[in-house]
Amino acid sequence: TMFDNVYAIGDVTSMNVTDSIVVPKAGIFAEEQGITVARNIIAKIIREKEKAVFDGKGGCFVELGTNQAGYIEVDMFSKPTPLTLLKSPTTQHMQEKEKFEVDRLEKWL
Repeated sequence: TMFDNVYAIGDVTSMNVTDSIVVPKAGIFAEEQGITVARNIIAKIIREKEKAVFDGKGGCFVELGTNQAGYIEVDMFSKPTPLTLLKSPTTQHMQEKEKFEVDRLEKWL
């Protein structure tokens, strides 16, 4: 934010990449923003230079209901426009999605 020691992450934010493109309000982006803010707060507490920067990269699984999932990989800050890569649905992506869910539950709850 424009205020010292006041941070905003996740759904309360709006990050414009261009005049017409805004970073989606997806959990993976909020998680990475939170990690970035936490690292910078820690740096400030231990009197180191703040250097963590949110890179705008993330991804999302798309479950198809056939024991398969696709994966969308995004680099929001790529120039001249954001990059998006759609990976085809596979059972391996479904397994990765399930592992992602377990990892997040163990990490954050």
